[in-house]
Amino acid sequence: MRSFLHIAIGVLLTPVAMAEGAVKVEAVTSSTVIGEGPHWDHEQQVLYFVDIFGSQVRRYVPSTKQETKVLIEGGSKPVSLVVPVMGQKNKFIISIGRDLAILTWDGLSSTPTSIERIATVDDEEGRRENRLNDGKADPTGRLWAGTMGAKKGPGQFVMNNGALFSLSKNRTVTSHVQEISCSNGLTWSVDGRLMYYTDTFTWRVDVMDFDPEKGEVSNRRTFFDFKANGIEGHPDGMTIDTKGRLYFPCFGGSQVIVVDPNGKLVNKIPIPAFRVTSVAFGGKNLDELYVTTATEDVDDEEREKYPLGGCTFRVTGLDAKGFPGQPVVIDLSIATGIFSQPSVNAKQAFPNAVSTLLRFALVLIRKEILRRFPFCKEKPKNLPQNILKESMASPNIECISSRATCGEGPHWEHTEQVLYFVDIPNSEIRKYNPATKEEVIAKIEGGPVSLIIPIEGQKNKFLISIGCDLAIITWDGVSSKPSNVERIANVDHEEGKCENRFNDGKADPSGRLWAGTMGPEPEVLKITPNQGSLFSLSKGKKIATHVSGISCSNGLAWSLDNKIMYYIDSLTYKVEAFDFDIEKGHISNRRTAFDFKCNNVEGVPDGMAIDTEGKLWVACFNGSQVIRVDPSNGKLLKSVPMPAQYITSVTFGGPNLDELFVTSASVNMTEEDKKAKPAAGCTFRVTGIGAKGFPGQPVIL
Repeated sequence: MRSFLHIAIGVLLTPVAMAEGAVKVEAVTSSTVIGEGPHWDHEQQVLYFVDIFGSQVRRYVPSTKQETKVLIEGGSKPVSLVVPVMGQKNKFIISIGRDLAILTWDGLSSTPTSIERIATVDDEEGRRENRLNDGKADPTGRLWAGTMGAKKGPGQFVMNNGALFSLSKNRTVTSHVQEISCSNGLTWSVDGRLMYYTDTFTWRVDVMDFDPEKGEVSNRRTFFDFKANGIEGHPDGMTIDTKGRLYFPCFGGSQVIVVDPNGKLVNKIPIPAFRVTSVAFGGKNLDELYVTTATEDVDDEEREKYPLGGCTFRVTGLDAKGFPGQPVVIDLSIATGIFSQPSVNAKQAFPNAVSTLLRFALVLIRKEILRRFPFCKEKPKNLPQNILKESMASPNIECISSRATCGEGPHWEHTEQVLYFVDIPNSEIRKYNPATKEEVIAKIEGGPVSLIIPIEGQKNKFLISIGCDLAIITWDGVSSKPSNVERIANVDHEEGKCENRFNDGKADPSGRLWAGTMGPEPEVLKITPNQGSLFSLSKGKKIATHVSGISCSNGLAWSLDNKIMYYIDSLTYKVEAFDFDIEKGHISNRRTAFDFKCNNVEGVPDGMAIDTEGKLWVACFNGSQVIRVDPSNGKLLKSVPMPAQYITSVTFGGPNLDELFVTSASVNMTEEDKKAKPAAGCTFRVTGIGAKGFPGQPVIL
């Protein structure tokens, strides 16, 4: 193996480029025979990948530029995938030939701590020379991986001999598609309803309808045809960005191509390696593309032309963001051979096996009950079944902040892994660090503060509101007050509106700020009606008014395709939708997406966020809950009860963006009320909600 190379190459984008200027392509690892299966672990900020025929699992740490490798079983069989196991430190699922196994590895040692085989596929006669190839976990944590036929020579394989499988949490293997020649790339649409898939030797990327609950695929059809589009090379691995664009590496094509959700080619990214194998988004902002490549079967001419072949590359400057790698969800407590019994006859074997299973299930149930109900010292024999069922299905809710009078505007800063939010009437900006559990509070002079959003590319710079003003502050996130405050815009300065103030605000996916105002509120929900407006602040600090006659401007969110803006004027008791032009910053065609009164939802709609399935999570002020709704049909999907009456806003966060941060208020409460409801005004961290969202969008000024 040749020595490590680290080189930066400026590569101009093609005429169908997604962004102006140049991208940067940088080799970050040593060479491989076949680099494959890149997986970005966002919590650790590291990249895992494999060298298939080097039988290695590799780990690359961008902050230190350190690359480590572990050899699997002396290199006896190919290793084609590595995916961390959710909630299990140093545990990974890997493939070894046709087997799936649990690898225990500290990420540093050259030998693993342990390897436990858990499943075998293609064990029929005529398929035992197959091997597993690409694999990935779907958004629920179910592993999908496929096989390919034996290699007969350079570029020659036994055709139509593989299959596509899934592995469930309880280690059940299911076969979904047969007669596969070379199972490869997998990814899921942003809403989780489609699965994209590549059988390389078809020269196509196919798409199937996907049922995430049942783990079933159907209606396979062509999404993008390499030959029909004149694309050089074979389709291999793949990934998707937050706008639903797909990234296809071209094996034998020296490039990664980008295709929009409609199947239109929108970009070609040249890669300085001929055999490009797979891709994954990573980096602190998930805006870097990691690209694996191969050197298998290269000749001297190719090696001379592509000296970096086999390296893993980091591509920056693409003006795109992706998603963290999804870990596998699997039950490690299931013992291998749990049904192994002494030699008995058939009549004895069945009840013995059932008895073993029941004992095992009861142990798991008891563990879960004790986790949910720590006050239970003994097995809760008389626990009502409905309580048991609800408790085991309910999310976990944790108060993470001190009390606010009116907590609002939560913004998850994914790079720093911290939450920013405000206490409006106390003119406070706050920062919470989940890793340290530290909360920092800074005071702003001059009026109520209803929003705080980081400014793109400017460290310690934030856009906030102060009354009816917008201001740029400089704050280190540690001090009790900002080092500088610069007011840049003012709204509602007309006669009769001098007591208005800004309320909720958020940046759209292009970085344009949207924020609205409300009239005076002498008592809770007694707001002067129709006094406010909805504004935007674009690059160049230009203010535009979009809607007037607003009573209490609140929640904002944008559809996954950026063609709809969802908006809440709280006193209408509705979530509304507008057609949205992201380039011009225009909205039109206002209509109702969800009606609180028609759905008998308690409370008033306040702040909101959108998840990766396009569903809205809406805070219910005076309703003690957060609800999940489907804006496409106006249906209520879920309610999450909260331990506070006045729920104000929500945002997704956490390393995997699967945690919901929820702000609340303690307005109009006496000291006795506060003692009776100690969680009122807290910000909450809600886990186990079964959904993922997006990082907070910074403002671009």
